[in-house]
Amino acid sequence: MILGQRIRLAPNNVQKTFLTQCAGTARFTFNWGLAHWKVQYEAGDKPSWQGLNKELNALKSTEFPWMDGMPWKVTNQALADVGTAFTNFFRRVKQGASKPGYPKFKKKGRVQEGFAVEGRALQFNGTRVKIPRLGWVRTSQELRFPGKILSARFSERAGHWYLSIQVEVSDSYVYPHQCKSQAVVGVEHLRETYEEWRTI
Repeated sequence: MILGQRIRLAPNNVQKTFLTQCAGTARFTFNWGLAHWKVQYEAGDKPSWQGLNKELNALKSTEFPWMDGMPWKVTNQALADVGTAFTNFFRRVKQGASKPGYPKFKKKGRVQEGFAVEGRALQFNGTRVKIPRLGWVRTSQELRFPGKILSARFSERAGHWYLSIQVEVSDSYVYPHQCKSQAVVGVEHLRETYEEWRTI
């Protein structure tokens, strides 16, 4: 079973700067990918986010050396988001939607800042989380669920940074016993978790 949790971070000023840089890199990469996808598609090619990722990686050292200090997943996931945006667009076109919503460029200050990293790269220790290329950052709460972290996405809202994760947990953790009273508690726990994850 997969459960989600959103955790508020408490980064210092240096860490906030790094998180902001990661978000800016993700936004730049998304826009770069969107522009190149459009050019390739209009030229009769069949673009993919994986192809764009290879192309970007080949250019990083010469065209975008400032990306080297970022976790690799930041640019990787941003291009995957481009692929998802076009998949959804073509699906809506196929369904005959009057306004299928062609993917748009992300403008600074007009979109929610954020980025993703590889879930397995995170380490939790009490009210701290270790982020690739950044180190340990204080959190407002501990990780609730033991298990494999499948995804990790950071977002900035009203001046605060949050980490939203999905964790794969075993059924034995969710349903440790079969007695009725504990089953009710388990259902309530899952309902609260679902409500929290839905707002992310």
